[in-house]
Amino acid sequence: MKISKLLLSTLFAFGLLMTACGSNETPKENSSSGNTESSSIEHQHRFSELHEELAPTFLYEGHIAYYECLECHKYFDINYQEVDSIVIPKLSNEIVLLVNEQNKGDFTITTLEENTIVWDINNINLSKDDVISLASKADNTVTYSYLPNTNTNITEEFKVHNDADNATINVTYTLNGLYVSISGFEYDGVVIKINDTEYPMNQVTYREEDKQTYIYGYAYIKQNDIVTVIDKDNDIVYDYDDLENDTLWNTFDFHRGDNDEIIFDYQARYGFEFDRGGDKKISITKTFAPNATNKTAISFEAEKDNIEMVDNNIPQTDPSYDETLWYIKHEAVINSEDIVSYIETNGLHIHSAHITLEINEKFNIADITNSSVIEGDHLVSLYCNIVTGNFAIEGDYIKSLKGGTYDVVYMPSCSSIVIYESATTGADAYLMVNGEFKPLNKDVNNVVTYENLEVKKNDYIVFADSAYNTLTITLSNTIDASICHKMDVSNMTMVYFDKAGTFTLHLNLTSFELSIDVIEIAPVTMTGGRIYFSKAGNKNLVQNPDDSDELCVKDVQISDISGYAVIYDQDSNMITPTLSSGSEQYAVFPSSTPLFYITQTGTFDFYINKTTHVLRIEKQ
Repeated sequence: MKISKLLLSTLFAFGLLMTACGSNETPKENSSSGNTESSSIEHQHRFSELHEELAPTFLYEGHIAYYECLECHKYFDINYQEVDSIVIPKLSNEIVLLVNEQNKGDFTITTLEENTIVWDINNINLSKDDVISLASKADNTVTYSYLPNTNTNITEEFKVHNDADNATINVTYTLNGLYVSISGFEYDGVVIKINDTEYPMNQVTYREEDKQTYIYGYAYIKQNDIVTVIDKDNDIVYDYDDLENDTLWNTFDFHRGDNDEIIFDYQARYGFEFDRGGDKKISITKTFAPNATNKTAISFEAEKDNIEMVDNNIPQTDPSYDETLWYIKHEAVINSEDIVSYIETNGLHIHSAHITLEINEKFNIADITNSSVIEGDHLVSLYCNIVTGNFAIEGDYIKSLKGGTYDVVYMPSCSSIVIYESATTGADAYLMVNGEFKPLNKDVNNVVTYENLEVKKNDYIVFADSAYNTLTITLSNTIDASICHKMDVSNMTMVYFDKAGTFTLHLNLTSFELSIDVIEIAPVTMTGGRIYFSKAGNKNLVQNPDDSDELCVKDVQISDISGYAVIYDQDSNMITPTLSSGSEQYAVFPSSTPLFYITQTGTFDFYINKTTHVLRIEKQ
């Protein structure tokens, strides 16, 4: 399998959110010879690689930056001077509240358990724009960084939203960070609730299309943690019943609670995405700390030879490298520092293998570099038939419930396994749609055809040859440019659909030119938008109070008929309307373009049907 196909796997593996992450785990480090300067008469020290400094937390000790002698196992600082201890003590649990840098009292610990501490201080009077700080009780000048819980009475600038009398200030430390919340303010927006703590989800925009998607991840989730998503603007709780179908295959990680909440059965870092503007579904992804390996193999439970995985290093000049880092460095992503650092230091590696499995056959991944095993619970994405279920996790292994051929992808940067179901062999080419390969057979003219492909806007397709090597293609000049566009990535062409509909595809395997027959263009239902007048600027479309099927713009003054107008929907797509009977006297559409011209001066009202796009114009 060539690298071009693996680039697509990268995009799939990181598509949520984000669906993408710090860790208290220290990545495994390969030993190598360092400075050989000796400070011992017994032997010449052979130093490990530098262990970077690890900051302490309230629950865990840290350590200085140090080297370890691989012979005597003594420790040395960055100047190769021997030290008795590398430990940095954990932070003191005794903290005080500072308001505008003035000590206002001591916090009381109300919860102290594994990975969690909760402090409270009560009856504090606060004024708008007071600055809240946390400090060590032993030394008020030592302050601690924290994340302001903006779902309470505190801003991102660490200030108080509004006056709060007799407020309660709560400080919560978990592996997700140190959070401060203050009573007296109700957050408006989408939050994720993990057990009894709410965290604001961040609104994101992917490819400038989805304006209502919220993500939070990766969060540290423990076994038996309870998770729901709450839309506080509409007072709606979303739970297990609102999971995306593409997430439900992963039920070995979580199950439905007695009150329909999502209860986790496995400890890992999870990312959450909620599509408030679309189907109002929750997607869940999983990741792990990086694994410093450069050689892996598919290992079977049965007596069967290992299949070595191909290690592909995606160069920094490749667009998918930047796109991958964008996803995991996005402002809405927490706990991603170790993954970003690993990729920037070691490169973006993707290990892959093409395998054939019998029913009930079990496998995992052997980490040959570290003489260890990457177990089945590292499976994070499955692009297979999720209705019947192709795989299960059984012990340390991934178990095949359906025989077939599969592409297994492993990403050391997040120690994650992704499986793609391969199409039946013997085809002349393959069409890949949403991770599924559809076999194609050529006709006497060396053309492969796929009939009646139904796509949504922004769906994309990729063609591959008989050996699953992705193809670079061209678009026929007969294709309406408003239907689709293409993007070339390495040796792969991704064709994005700009309109939803049903299409028949023809790919010539000699010229590699793609032509498309339009079967049906799905109607775009407008929920908003604007009309742009070249001489009068943008006018927002609003609901027609007299007709629920129409949007309208009223009182538009046209004094110069040399300009043009064009209608955009809520996603800034041009709409080509048809004029209603009687409106022809006021406007004209030259040829079939979406531009139209007003033929009279005066003041006009414009009405457009949300579904049929019939444009009705009335002159006042």
